[in-house]
Parts: sequence; C-alpha cells; structure tokens
Amino acid sequence: MLCDYWGVRILDDSKIINLFFERNEQAISELEEKYGAYCYSVSWNILRKKEDAEECVNESFYKAWTSIPPLVPANLRIWLARVVRNISINQWKKNHAKKRYAGIEIQLSELEECVPSSMRVDNNAEELGKIISTWLRTVSKEERRIFLQRYFEGKKVREIAKIEQEKAEKISKKLFVLRNQLKKVLEEEGMIDEYRA
Repeated sequence: MLCDYWGVRILDDSKIINLFFERNEQAISELEEKYGAYCYSVSWNILRKKEDAEECVNESFYKAWTSIPPLVPANLRIWLARVVRNISINQWKKNHAKKRYAGIEIQLSELEECVPSSMRVDNNAEELGKIISTWLRTVSKEERRIFLQRYFEGKKVREIAKIEQEKAEKISKKLFVLRNQLKKVLEEEGMIDEYRA
C-alpha cells in the first residue's frame, strides 16, 4: 500500500521493511525519502551542526541495513528516531569532549535536577528508562508529546509552542511542572538518592 504526501508516493513501513528483508538497496532510498528529514531534525536538535547531523543520519540508515533483518521494528519511525538520537548523543559527547560545541547542553541542564548524572546512569540506564516510560504513561497525551519533543527529539521550546499552538511561556511552565513530577517519581523509586549518594 502506498501513502501519498504532497503528490509524492511513499511506501508503507511494512513494504520498506520487506525491502530490507529482500536485501534490496532501494530500502535505504525509501527510508531516506520517508524519514530522512525527520531523522535529520532529531540529530540537528542535538548537535546543531549540519555535517555531523548528516553523518549521524547516514550512520542510522546503515544501522537499519545491518539490523533489519533479523530485527522487525514494531514502529519503524520510533525505532529509527531512537537509533539516530543515540548516535547523535554519542557524537555530541565526542564533540563536547573536544569542546567544539554544546547543542544539547540546555536540555541536559534542564533535566539535571531530576535525572541522575549520566556517569552513574550508565550502570542502570535500562531501569531508569523503564521508570521514565512508566511515568510518561501516567501523564496526558499532550504532556507526553511536549516532554518527548523537548527531551527526546530535542526541539526548542518555541518550536514546540508553534506545533502545539501555544505560547512559549506556557510550554516552559508545563515542562517545569513535568520535570518536577519526574523528579518526585525518581525520588520515590530511590533513583536520585542512589545516584547522588
């Protein structure tokens, strides 16, 4: 089945995945056509550097090629976003160590009061991820969308405000409330004391 966006014919995710299983290189072209711009925006929001963002997107497509098969992503868009985000964060760490730039620093500084330091989180990242995922299911769809746009996709507050058709100040307040809620959940789970001890 084909979807039609602005007159361009785009394959359904299932057909793209089938191309991967057939080892048909058209799979990469279709992936780029459908999700290239989205992946670039996720990477750009973290790195703020064109060349690095493009490189991370290319690396994420290579990762898709080497992972599918045997992997069959339940949601190709979300899986791909996670891959490009992780690759971009690793690139950011490399660049940050060289003090080249700091595109994601603002988002990290916003979260540092409620999320344990990254150095100690590495040991229990899976547990932390489960707690945050469970907590996100308790907030409204709008709050979850705003939180993920800011801290998963790395969008600026004013970009989120435009998407949500709200004032930037209101989005900032909602993010502040959400961070405090997350901090309380992490305290209740013993995550913050454990990592800050």
